[in-house]
Amino acid sequence: MDYILRPDSAVAIDGELILSGDDVICAINFCNQALRTLDEQTKQYDINFFELLGMRNLSGMVGECFAKSVERFSDGNLHSNLHQDGYPDLLLTNTKKRLRYYRSLYTKSNGKKYPKDKALFSPFKYGGGRTTSVSIMTSAGVRKMCEGWIAVIDLEPYVETFVI
Repeated sequence: MDYILRPDSAVAIDGELILSGDDVICAINFCNQALRTLDEQTKQYDINFFELLGMRNLSGMVGECFAKSVERFSDGNLHSNLHQDGYPDLLLTNTKKRLRYYRSLYTKSNGKKYPKDKALFSPFKYGGGRTTSVSIMTSAGVRKMCEGWIAVIDLEPYVETFVI
């Protein structure tokens, strides 16, 4: 699938590049491939995994997959929030100090991270970025999302909606 990148599509904080537009496209493609693979594999067992979840759970799962994909392509600048209801979804870990702080907030067991205190992840001391739960957005939320787009599917209905 092809995407159109906004001309100023890089994500920067205080002048520091956190994520390039190309990184966003890589994350989108990686996430899409993971979701396609999951769909294909579960359908081999006559299970439509995406139908089973329902819209609210599906939206949350897609958001988490995308957040993990963005984390993967952020060059260590972002990490997923370990608290499922924590804010923001992606934590800013772009300096040694911020990364050290983030790493001090969890323990690891069998490769899985466990928060020591979930309250420290909501809100996260150094901020970060949000992914959007698309199934439960208000019209004001949709307008805000349209104003802040980074990449959009290169098909006319999407371009008309987002590229204003």
